[in-house]
Amino acid sequence: MKLRHVSVLSFACLALAACSSSNSPPASDAFEGTWTYSTGSAIATCAGNVTTTQPTGTVTIAAGTASGTIVFINAASPDCTFTFNVNGNEATIEPNQTCTVTSSGETIAQTITTFTLTLANNVLTQSSASTAVLNENGSSEDCTGTTTATLTQVAK
Repeated sequence: MKLRHVSVLSFACLALAACSSSNSPPASDAFEGTWTYSTGSAIATCAGNVTTTQPTGTVTIAAGTASGTIVFINAASPDCTFTFNVNGNEATIEPNQTCTVTSSGETIAQTITTFTLTLANNVLTQSSASTAVLNENGSSEDCTGTTTATLTQVAK
């Protein structure tokens, strides 16, 4: 009798686990879609000069190649894609990601130091920091940047 009780209990636990995992979409699904910046600030400091701007434009977030990952693509620099690991309502950038952009004779080589996306009530909050080297007309300078912003989903 005791063995049967344990077997039934074990089966019930396995059945519940199977049902819950097969019916629930991965947490990364909630991040996927097109997002637009609604509020925030981006602060860049180069050679002591501080520039503050409001982030604008759209971002596309797509499923990553590995389970539980997403890819962040900013429309302003589509060649720079960043991969994040998703854990619940938070996505954190995978380490050692860089991006190099050249425009109007300037080259900016950026290294992301931290980048987190937090999802709550269909609003995405971005918090990021980076270092960069700005090369222009043969001279270079070191820069740092931070961004804190909220994004609103405009398409799934």
